[in-house]
Amino acid sequence: MDERAADRLWWTSVVPVWAAALVASALVLVLGPEQPVAWLSVSLGACVVLAFGLQLATRTPAGYLARARDSLGGAVVIIGAAVLVQVLLTPLSG
Repeated sequence: MDERAADRLWWTSVVPVWAAALVASALVLVLGPEQPVAWLSVSLGACVVLAFGLQLATRTPAGYLARARDSLGGAVVIIGAAVLVQVLLTPLSG
């Protein structure tokens, strides 16, 4: 596989997972459900399913591990940052 095709696969299978993680995190933080950390966990699970679905849709085994690593790693960082924001914004009760 040439480098241009690999770049195109990366952009079409990794970045959408990051975008989904960002949108899901923003929705959870803005809408403020009762248990935001639980909903962020559900969002991460959805990102995992989306990542593997997109990797299957590419039908290209070359570079699979790198693309899966990048998409899931980015989703974990984005949702982890959202959890950190939620923890810092939640007042301490006690």
